[in-house]
Amino acid sequence: MNEQGQSSIGPKRSGLAISSLILGALSIFPLGLIGSIPAIVCGHLGILRIKRSSGALSGRGLAIAGLVLGYLGLALVPVKFVAINNAREKAREVSCEMNLHQIYQHCQMMAMDSAKHEYPNDINQIRAGAVTVVEPNPKFFVCPAAKDKTRASYEITEHVDWDALPRDSVVIREIEPSHKGKRGVAHADGRVEMVRQ
Repeated sequence: MNEQGQSSIGPKRSGLAISSLILGALSIFPLGLIGSIPAIVCGHLGILRIKRSSGALSGRGLAIAGLVLGYLGLALVPVKFVAINNAREKAREVSCEMNLHQIYQHCQMMAMDSAKHEYPNDINQIRAGAVTVVEPNPKFFVCPAAKDKTRASYEITEHVDWDALPRDSVVIREIEPSHKGKRGVAHADGRVEMVRQ
């Protein structure tokens, strides 16, 4: 109460303005589009109601901040989709490289186990479980980015002693490029990489 006995409580804060600010803040990362649109709607409605309240409601700054964050969250939606898609593709590339590394290791074990140090002629020799030391995991014969998941995604390209080949010779490769024009390859020296085809 003030000196004249009147209540000193100021105008009530607009619930829409507060909602707009909270939703706008959440739209930047966790909610994205789901938070952006309600933040924008609440912000515009909040400003409109504050104007019409003749001073009974406050929070115009909160509503404006919610609008700015809501529009920013809306603008970031395509950027987030691109970033997520790029991360997913990178994960597929890494998984493909790991598959090639595993196949390379199994080929090395087969050569060491054979009396003549022979490398396998076909990927299906490994798939059939020809390696006696370790049973290969069937998942690493199929690239995660491959369209056809029913057949092997990789092939052996050299059937001679890999140790006698130049270090950069490709000995195992993806049959078809699956990574935006790139294909995974394993070299004679064990190096695995993605190359543009």
